[in-house]
Amino acid sequence: MFRLKPLLMVFALTFLLLALYTGLAKSSLLHAGNLANLHSPFMMVGFFGTLISLERAVALRKGWVYALTALIPVGCALGVLLRIAFLLSAIGGLAMLFIFATFIRRYSLKVHWVIMAIGAASFVIATALYALGTPHERVYPLWLSFLVLTIIGERIELSGHFSTGGIWNAFALLNSTLLLLGATLQRAELLGLSLLSFVLWAVFKDVAFRNLRIGGMTGYVSSAIVLGYVWMSVSAILWTLGINYDLALHGLSLGFVFGMVFAHAPLIAPAVLERRVRFSPLLYAPLLLLHTSLVVRVFFLKPGALLGVLSVLLFLSVMRLKVLH
Repeated sequence: MFRLKPLLMVFALTFLLLALYTGLAKSSLLHAGNLANLHSPFMMVGFFGTLISLERAVALRKGWVYALTALIPVGCALGVLLRIAFLLSAIGGLAMLFIFATFIRRYSLKVHWVIMAIGAASFVIATALYALGTPHERVYPLWLSFLVLTIIGERIELSGHFSTGGIWNAFALLNSTLLLLGATLQRAELLGLSLLSFVLWAVFKDVAFRNLRIGGMTGYVSSAIVLGYVWMSVSAILWTLGINYDLALHGLSLGFVFGMVFAHAPLIAPAVLERRVRFSPLLYAPLLLLHTSLVVRVFFLKPGALLGVLSVLLFLSVMRLKVLH
């Protein structure tokens, strides 16, 4: 069963490339026919759903978890032909909930696992709703909640706040519920408020803000994380005010989520890929290109979208050629 791990990585990267291609098609830079409508499912289910579930499966190291996780990309692939097949992806997403339940049963209740479990539930619900015909515009906030809560849970874990006690951890749990409520009810003001509240938590409790002056990999990771929170703030304000939906959406999905991917990839690569990592200053190039693409996108949609795709491809190249060894 552990041989599924490299196959799942291939699936995840394939769906990432498909998502980038269809993203360019949605920006009228390429032609993808009806596949362009699958940009969101390719990214949220095929790529992020598979990758995050795989990361959790590596931690538990159980064959059945890998097998259940494999339903996520299989359902996404079959969903190209038959939308109801995304129900397989939703069932595969249950692997994440089983993993967090196992951790809590074994090691006690910890705040970051609870928050990530709420995120996993968002993924399952959103993917099931999409499979049953709900327009992706209505389920997209739930998919975003999955990513935001997964990242926030990881930041709490890496910042060392493990217990469920304490006012800041209670604040994070309450805010996670508020985010899920806003996504479920399609209330932009609740989404904006919860995102701003997470930024407030981060300023006081995320170690990235204290590590900005450190050089090497730590400095790079901290810079990427802080820039991600900046875009979360921008998206939160735009959502709250109900203006510039495109920038609000991509500020969160690209600026925050992919910014955090750029930050965390060197940290999780040793466990997922079983490869050592080393710092390269070239990591800053795709990071700067990513954030530049969002600024350009404010004024010129097509060039901004193209730069965003190039930043992800450049990051993959730098990781492969300069960081992994």
